[in-house]
Amino acid sequence: MIDGNPLVEAVQRILSLDREVISAMYVSLITSVGALCIASFFSLPLSLYLALHCTVSKVQTVIRSLLDVMLAIPTVLLGLLGYILFSQQGIFASLSLLYTVTGMSIILSILAFPLLSSLLISSMEGEEEYTVSTALTLGASSRQALCTFLWEKRTYIVTAYIATFTRLISEIGIAMMVGGNIKNHTRTITTAIALETGKGNFSLGIALGIVLLFLSGILTLSIRLLQRQR
Repeated sequence: MIDGNPLVEAVQRILSLDREVISAMYVSLITSVGALCIASFFSLPLSLYLALHCTVSKVQTVIRSLLDVMLAIPTVLLGLLGYILFSQQGIFASLSLLYTVTGMSIILSILAFPLLSSLLISSMEGEEEYTVSTALTLGASSRQALCTFLWEKRTYIVTAYIATFTRLISEIGIAMMVGGNIKNHTRTITTAIALETGKGNFSLGIALGIVLLFLSGILTLSIRLLQRQR
């Protein structure tokens, strides 16, 4: 130990780019970004469909209700689902996704999907019909009108993605059960904090906590700045 004060040691770990800190931060970022990309593949088309079809139908009502239900699912249950699916007795055992970054991203995307979809739908609603119809009236094609609509809503859409990413990077249940908390492989910031604090290694736990707080603060500040630009 360089110093007896855990807080001082934590700062020293960060400034010296401690390998465990960097590894946990990298895994957290890569799994969260991966999950966000997977969820976006489904959330964006669904959100566009629901937002641009103003007439409320039974299908839309059912979809929105399902999204609300999915938002209430505890993350530990998603972790259990991932473990069951990817374990040796699971349906996807042959893919060897258990205790991998890819497996973590896939299950995290299930967590991200309802949240991102709900935020995108909320961000896209409001004068969407006017924006699209105006673009079409001015001679734009359907594709150009859609691009114009997305550009008009860009601030809201980016805010939705940042808010979802903030939720993903602070998740622990899925990361622990599907990732296995393997050092320098699947250990994220949150799982490392839980493990190291339990072991009494407070300096590393505090260092990771500072990093997580910094990332969350930057993302929250970004949302505030985007909201001011609306």
